[in-house]
Amino acid sequence: MASRKRKRKEIDRDRKILSEWLAMGKTDEMSQTAMAEELRQITNADYTLSQQQISYDLTYIEKEWKESRIENVHKAKMRELEKLKGYERMARKGWDRSIKEKEKHKRKVKNEAGERTKEIQVETEDPIGDPRFINSLVKISKHRAKIMGFEAAQKHEVTGKDGGPVEITEVVVEMPEDNEQ
Repeated sequence: MASRKRKRKEIDRDRKILSEWLAMGKTDEMSQTAMAEELRQITNADYTLSQQQISYDLTYIEKEWKESRIENVHKAKMRELEKLKGYERMARKGWDRSIKEKEKHKRKVKNEAGERTKEIQVETEDPIGDPRFINSLVKISKHRAKIMGFEAAQKHEVTGKDGGPVEITEVVVEMPEDNEQ
């Protein structure tokens, strides 16, 4: 007589147990046939699981974990990009303030023979712009490109003098002495 099929609730329960075993490394220590038998004993199941079904369930769990990690990485990237937007807004506001015409007010109070006179001078400065804000915007842009994976892979090479090959001048190999002579 063939064993009955598992119900959705039983599949979920079995996969939960298998995922715990997988997380603990228990699946590396026992065969899938042994896992099927132990799972049946733990759950008092009235159905039989084959080695193949255990293999399918483990594959399903690992696929779920991978998708979950991808989703978590995506969410983390989105959070970081949102932070960068805020920093970029602040840097742009700072830059905008730094390029506006500025007025300097100077107030002088003179005390001549008991009389007070006030002198107010208004000077206008030409906007130059603070380069620190531009540097911040460039760094933000580079960081955004890195998060989104726009940066090309970089190749690093070790070269010798004038870009030539590395010269090996001496190789020393120490051999242990044989004390059994």
